[in-house]
Amino acid sequence: MNEMYTMSVDIHYFGVVVMIAIIIGNILHVKIANDVRYYAKIMRRVMPVMSSIMFLIFFTGAIMMAAKHLEFTIENIIMILFNIVLIVLETKRYLSLKHLRLREENAFEEYKIKAYKILTLELLGTLLISAWMLI
Repeated sequence: MNEMYTMSVDIHYFGVVVMIAIIIGNILHVKIANDVRYYAKIMRRVMPVMSSIMFLIFFTGAIMMAAKHLEFTIENIIMILFNIVLIVLETKRYLSLKHLRLREENAFEEYKIKAYKILTLELLGTLLISAWMLI
């Protein structure tokens, strides 16, 4: 049981590091993107990866909670709530890209501002919770 918990912690940390890297990559991609079609093509490949990493983090967290006999600490509750917030934010970002009206002037620029805000929130939240857990 202890080995399973240790392995889950290691995979959980790895998943968080990968998620931070993906968020930073998305921020950079939003900043440099000029063509909405190319950007959307890349996002159709990256968003499932981001979702998979979020699921990996959520799943390993559930395994760790099960190994600790489902102890609901304040840290666990905050991480669960933050994961739900991440899912909602990513869904909003995806839907705003999906329903982007290409014929409107500055539509992509408005999306980029919104996406940048969402990604910055995700990055700051992930970094703050990670720093809190490491202290």
